Amino acid sequence: MSKLTCPYCFEQFPFSQIEFRCLGKNPSHCAYEPDHKLARYEKLSNPPLRGRIFSAPGSVWRTLRININGASGKAVRCLCGERTWEVCPFCHHDLPTGFAEVKTKTIALIGAKGSGKSNYVTVLIHELFGDNVGANFDSSIFAWDKDWNNEDTNKRYKDNFEKFIYEENIVVPATVSAMTKTNRPLVYKFDVTRRPSLLAGKRKQVSLMAFFDTAGEDLDSIDVMSTEAKYIANSDGIVLLLDPLQMDQVRHQLSGSVKLPGKYTEPINIIGKTIELIQRFKGLSNQRTNIKIPLAVTFSKIDEILHLFDAGSPIRQASNHDGYFDVTDSEIVSENIKAHLAKWEGGNMDRVLKNHFLTYSYFGVSALGTSPEANGSLALGAAPFRVVDPVLWILHRQGIIPGKRSDRR
Repeated sequence: MSKLTCPYCFEQFPFSQIEFRCLGKNPSHCAYEPDHKLARYEKLSNPPLRGRIFSAPGSVWRTLRININGASGKAVRCLCGERTWEVCPFCHHDLPTGFAEVKTKTIALIGAKGSGKSNYVTVLIHELFGDNVGANFDSSIFAWDKDWNNEDTNKRYKDNFEKFIYEENIVVPATVSAMTKTNRPLVYKFDVTRRPSLLAGKRKQVSLMAFFDTAGEDLDSIDVMSTEAKYIANSDGIVLLLDPLQMDQVRHQLSGSVKLPGKYTEPINIIGKTIELIQRFKGLSNQRTNIKIPLAVTFSKIDEILHLFDAGSPIRQASNHDGYFDVTDSEIVSENIKAHLAKWEGGNMDRVLKNHFLTYSYFGVSALGTSPEANGSLALGAAPFRVVDPVLWILHRQGIIPGKRSDRR
């Protein structure tokens, strides 16, 4: 039986291990209990008092399988008679409504310090809500979580991400390290209505998308059993954001033409750390065992280096996924970036990826469209370029959205 993946702590467990929290509002009727698992997940010094948590008797799981959340009036009830809510057995976070019924697809977004992850995830979600994706794929997206302290995805996205770029016209502040704070994921339900085919009518594909913005420095220091490690290793697709301005040869070519950021970590070292983390967490002792998670190797800030590509390079053109993921465009962009990587670092990066991942592809994106001012201000706001391509590629690889070849060359 396939396992579920908690969209908060990213532990995996079978359906029958889901636990239930009493929703009774009167603690004198059903005593509240300190929730130590939730406290550990949230890094709280004092566990919050919440409704009691219990496991459902094994005899009810056959009916639960089709009646979860009371779909036919047979919801699990506490011994006190009150209704309940499903929670993760590991972190005790409330699970989204209908979580067990939906094909969960977690997309991990990782990258080094300074690669622009916070800006990227802000603009990416904004674009997923926009017409370019929604109208083209007949898709819809909305926040899909129930937070224990009312700081749900909508609130966190608006307060911690959207307001900076789309209201204040400044870049998003750096993410706080998970060493000091739990950075909860942004959880969305993504619905796609697949067009009818000769063999089938319209089909609705539903997935849960969790975007977890890890701090760049965490990738170099996190313990293999941390939440971030589980997030990466148990994901269904990885967007690995790399800063091309950290590559020595690129920095040399750009010297004097653009303001270069401080030197942090070479992209190849980030790739190596990601491979090591997944291998250790999944117990892949056989180094010849390729990782099955699709990897979108995504170079951010592509606007800074577009002039290094030929005038006719496909990376200079905007993508157009008109109801289908454009497989041809994705492949030629990937091959073009691969060719430039061979010039910049001798092709070692591609050999490392080929030897460790079954499926990977290269992308070039720009969340902002241009470099911000020294104080972080965005004079013209955000002008995103190809930001949805890596996520659409992963959704296509997972069978969520359709794809086809085009006549683009």
